[in-house]
Amino acid sequence: MPADREWGPAPAAPPELRHLVMAEDGRRPGGDTRLQVPRAPQSRGAALFARVAAGSLGLTLLVGIALGLALNGDLQTPPPDVVLEGPGRLGAEAIGSRFGAAGAGEGAAIRLELLATGMFREVVAERDPFGGYRVMAVEKRAVALLDGDPPRTLAADGTVLGTATAADLDWAGRPDLPVVRGASDEARARLAGALTAGLEGRPRLDRLVSEIRVDRGPLRLAAVLRPSGVEVLLTRERFLAGLEVVDEVLPTLLTRWPALRRIDARLPDRLFLDAGGTSEGDVAAGRAPAGGSEP
Repeated sequence: MPADREWGPAPAAPPELRHLVMAEDGRRPGGDTRLQVPRAPQSRGAALFARVAAGSLGLTLLVGIALGLALNGDLQTPPPDVVLEGPGRLGAEAIGSRFGAAGAGEGAAIRLELLATGMFREVVAERDPFGGYRVMAVEKRAVALLDGDPPRTLAADGTVLGTATAADLDWAGRPDLPVVRGASDEARARLAGALTAGLEGRPRLDRLVSEIRVDRGPLRLAAVLRPSGVEVLLTRERFLAGLEVVDEVLPTLLTRWPALRRIDARLPDRLFLDAGGTSEGDVAAGRAPAGGSEP
């Protein structure tokens, strides 16, 4: 090395590396002899992502623990969340408390038990993430009122739903339900439910019929018409067809026989009239009559 070369002071370390520079005695400023590497700078977006990931992981763990406890029977099953469509004959709170105890059963068992009450047309029970159930139930609609004090509501399948209320009429969508007389047993109740349900699809006939009698059996049914009060004899097979024929000729019959009391429409091509003592024979169906007879 040439003797005439002069050496200057050592260049200063860059600011970002100064914490790594040792003093002459071999120590970092402050007396710490450890070599420390600074943290890499972290963007705000990366920090936010890390926090969200940690929170999601914690929530997933909590849900998993809750599900595990519920499935193992260590956590009491909460009462089901009940959503009802209908007049609320049983009530959402009553249904919830009914299945609120631990071990209340699976969704299929809840569904079957509610359907067995006869009050519901449709029931769906789904498990929620915390081990409980969400129950959605649609109640049956009333199609008729059973004669009695107080009157009771009748469903299309013959189920007696209970004492009639304003909520039943609102749910039925028919403010003036026909009255059924003589449904003294289950078979007659099913017959009456089927007959009145058939009227729902025939608005004109539905408005025409005010009462139905089923006490004399399916071959001698009777429908009382509004507003005239005329009684029409019908069979189960020809119930709607016979009413349609009578509806067509009724204005003419009442014009000719204002005292008309009864029409026998059990045959497909004849109407037999009870016109208050007038007896002039049978009447061809669909044509103006020439007389009447006692059915």
